[in-house]
Amino acid sequence: AQTEALTGKKFANFWIHNGLIKINGQKMSKSLGNGILLEDMLKHYDSDTIRFGLLRNTYSSDIDVTETFFTDAAVQIYRMYSMLMAAKVKDLDDEKTIEELSSEFIAAMDDNFNTSAAFATIFKYMNILANTNSAKLAEKIKELMAVFNILQKDPSKYINDVRSKILNVNKITESEISEKIGAAFGYSDFDAADAIRDELIKKHIVLRDSPAGTTWDVEL
Repeated sequence: AQTEALTGKKFANFWIHNGLIKINGQKMSKSLGNGILLEDMLKHYDSDTIRFGLLRNTYSSDIDVTETFFTDAAVQIYRMYSMLMAAKVKDLDDEKTIEELSSEFIAAMDDNFNTSAAFATIFKYMNILANTNSAKLAEKIKELMAVFNILQKDPSKYINDVRSKILNVNKITESEISEKIGAAFGYSDFDAADAIRDELIKKHIVLRDSPAGTTWDVEL
């Protein structure tokens, strides 16, 4: 409100009083020097992760930012983008499911801006999405999450960007991963194959086996 008065620019349509922000259980304050600047957070986490992390609780409750606060949020955002990326089935008759999702989400938001309940609803239908890969359901989830400007990026680009960042940090390329997958399956000695898997895990790379073959993904 003070900044609006100073600049003459509108910052928000609605103002609500949020709970305290704590750092490892201690109130964040200038005198304690434990403040966190948004520009510093953006050096480590993307905007989806920051928004999701801060909105997981209801606005009136305190937020305790621990060491895993944003890393946990990053894992959840990555999983949701992964499910959106896989949602390519277009011929499902799931209009009723989509209507129920919308109704439950709106009811949560109408309940005193209950973002915690709204996200719980999204997770509920994300589980359905994981089993159906419904393109229409994925679009509805994106539409509803636009209220928070979360999950609005291109899923494939988001996933590729996160993977590239982790590969660069761990100094490994996609071709090297493919070579190691081939080597792991070339061994008749299971211990040697497991050693390759363990080596990749140390670089935050996990192998996933399925009837269609072995694929890899990053572990945040």
